[in-house]
Amino acid sequence: MILAISFILLTLCSFAKPITRVDAVSKLLSVPLVQSHSLEGKYPSITHQQHINRGLQRLLFTQGQPPLSNTDLLNRISRRVSALLLQHETVHSSHLETQAEDVGYYGPMKMGTPSRTFQLLMDSGSADLWVGAEDCQCDDGGSCGKHNFLGPTSSSSFHSTQETWVLWYGTGTVSGYLAHDKVSISGLAIEQYKFGVAQNESRDFTGDVPFDGILGLAQSKASRQHTVSFLESLKIAGHIDHAIASYRIPRRRDGLNDGELTLGGMNPKKYDPSYMITVSNINDRGFWEVPIDDIQVNGQSLGLTGRSAVLDTGSTLCLVPSAETTAIHRSISDSRSDGNAWIIPCKTTASIAITIGGKTFPINPLDVAWIPVSDERDESECYSGVSEGGVSTDGHTAWLLGDVFLKNVYFSTNHDTNEVTLARLL
Repeated sequence: MILAISFILLTLCSFAKPITRVDAVSKLLSVPLVQSHSLEGKYPSITHQQHINRGLQRLLFTQGQPPLSNTDLLNRISRRVSALLLQHETVHSSHLETQAEDVGYYGPMKMGTPSRTFQLLMDSGSADLWVGAEDCQCDDGGSCGKHNFLGPTSSSSFHSTQETWVLWYGTGTVSGYLAHDKVSISGLAIEQYKFGVAQNESRDFTGDVPFDGILGLAQSKASRQHTVSFLESLKIAGHIDHAIASYRIPRRRDGLNDGELTLGGMNPKKYDPSYMITVSNINDRGFWEVPIDDIQVNGQSLGLTGRSAVLDTGSTLCLVPSAETTAIHRSISDSRSDGNAWIIPCKTTASIAITIGGKTFPINPLDVAWIPVSDERDESECYSGVSEGGVSTDGHTAWLLGDVFLKNVYFSTNHDTNEVTLARLL
């Protein structure tokens, strides 16, 4: 008998603000980012493992490594389910989700003629744009949910092609055909942009998820649709001077609604220019990866070298190889491993900091203590936001730094110079 669980992670946490032009002279524009999920769920340990599975799949793809099999993912979840049963908990469901549903931050874009607003997930870890087709179906045969869809019926400027595509995000798949249509952001339009229209979506993208598609902001070389990225197309059209995407990732607990994506440059109101570094991107597949100089816990260096970090707004946790995960948590008071994950006090004051380009960026303890272990509103112990799951190949060790880290920095990627900038937040 397979014991299983499924639950919704994606909920609207705040209302989006209007798109604004940051600097008309420099052609900068800002898009408000709204968090697309919450961490509420009946089984926190399974929620935790789903996010680990999702992040690890994305990290493997950025390193050119084969993904984990569905059997491997299922086994990882099953171990957490077994641990719950040993605690005399009953786990009820008819379906076992092996990974977290799509997570991240979304904002508005306009598409078609007449133009309609589509909410798109802004993803630094992919390079393609897609929305659902008018004839979209879920992979279980049902509808693709209450979303906006695009096609010849709703848009007079829509032109389909015979080119097909399939995208895998580590948490399900989408597939369809390429089309041309008008796509705009803050009034800046590309009349016949080429992008994907999904005829089939896995259940991860249907139902109550609050976004209509995904806008990938990695480099064009990472595109699996073999199209020019929307950001690079904006520059080619002369709408922005530089193909730069900059992120202020919001922290849901703060309740400030201050998430923002800036295209064309960096918003000077969001970062401290006196504490900023720019380093070369070392990923040759079009994703964003930087060397790590040092890792400190409570001010003490762990002495680790030869590490790099993939920076991914579409992943939640920080994933680190097993031995390094152990080294980090042994330096945190009252931490313990339950055999599947590291657990720390929810009120920990432990400081984990990453040094990149000679500048040290600490992770707020609020982010290190990720989600309470108990589902009974007992917030004495939390699962750590730093989990096991890095990738080592040919002497090179890649970490994944997701939103647990990115909430603590201003993060900017430059397609023109192939560089990444990190700065302290204001």
